[in-house]
Amino acid sequence: MSDYPSLDVIQAETHYPGLVAQDTRSGAVKRVQEWLTFHGHGLVIDGDFGAATQRALAAFRQSAGLQDNGPVNSEDWAQLVAPMLRVLKLPARSTTLPETLLKVARQHLAVHPVELGGQNRGPWVRLYCNGQEGEGVPWCAGFVNVVLSQACAVQEIPLPLALSLSCDALARSAREQGRFIPGVHIDSGNTPWSDVAQVGLFLVKQGPDHWRHTGLAFDGVDHTFQTVEGNADNQGSGNGFDVCTRTLSVQHCDFVILA
Repeated sequence: MSDYPSLDVIQAETHYPGLVAQDTRSGAVKRVQEWLTFHGHGLVIDGDFGAATQRALAAFRQSAGLQDNGPVNSEDWAQLVAPMLRVLKLPARSTTLPETLLKVARQHLAVHPVELGGQNRGPWVRLYCNGQEGEGVPWCAGFVNVVLSQACAVQEIPLPLALSLSCDALARSAREQGRFIPGVHIDSGNTPWSDVAQVGLFLVKQGPDHWRHTGLAFDGVDHTFQTVEGNADNQGSGNGFDVCTRTLSVQHCDFVILA
């Protein structure tokens, strides 16, 4: 069984850091600002608890039905991080791994994880990338890692391939395990969608033996398929900002069998 993300990372993102008061500056303040922004009370995420953060906190408390007095307390924090706790809760076991994969992925999709505080930054990126964040940390593979780890834990089965934040490494592992399907085989009709077994991974090709993006692929029909993916958006960016679902073309994609 995988412990991805690690318990230390989960605790760092979800455990109450203690009272967080106005006129202080700290990493805990930054985390509060990230979550206030996630809940629609946008701030400059700088770790400085000034008047703007206090006003955003008051607005959040009002919308959440919390008492508006004093520093950020444990009740405030529980409401702030509730979306992450929801996605970390494992769903009931399904009949097959593909069914559980979709259930877990849609559980993440429902809370709409996004980057916060800059490109490839924020609590969701750190969760998916096992504590890492920053411009040089694309997180599409991290999203896949978490969803796949959760689904395999629910089904009580080993991971089908080695986890990695590198799309190239995921492709190599899939080839080593005999789970790699070149997209041209599906596009030509030589390989049926049924070989992907309801839910697989897609890998967007960058060049020979190089891939730049990944996510979950399902409901393949002819030359298109549906996705749930992280580090994406609906503007076609190669380095997007949220977890979303899209319809993509098979062209320029390869696939990985998971079940």
